[in-house]
Amino acid sequence: MAPVLGFIALVAAADGALRAGHALTGTDASMPGNPFQALIEVATGKLVWPTASTVLLVLGILAVLAVVFLAGYLRRQRRGPSASIDARAKLMASPSQLTGVTDKQARDKARRLRPELAEVADPNFEAATSESCRGARSSAARTWSVV
Repeated sequence: MAPVLGFIALVAAADGALRAGHALTGTDASMPGNPFQALIEVATGKLVWPTASTVLLVLGILAVLAVVFLAGYLRRQRRGPSASIDARAKLMASPSQLTGVTDKQARDKARRLRPELAEVADPNFEAATSESCRGARSSAARTWSVV
């Protein structure tokens, strides 16, 4: 269905450019009312295709492409940042794939890696958790970020 509508739109645009080009150049050529017949006559050489028609057709096609690209750009901008976050969430680990991220496991690992800081009470050590993995339901399915 779309290719047929595209073909009809292209024929209509070419016919409109042909008629507008003849009107702008002031030719007294007799054009048939049927757009297909008019374009066939141009193809066979019975009817002249003015340069103004080419310019108008190209400008029309560029205008349509500009509108399509602008609409796509505005649609993408309207979605906002949540769309990219949602798309990336599909690539995140599932809760069963996460290990060693519970509060106790993180503290134990920190003490093991930096034993000299085992007794330091740093408020930044307490990590804020956020639900940022697929199907997060338990503390093992949370990610860490420094407050």
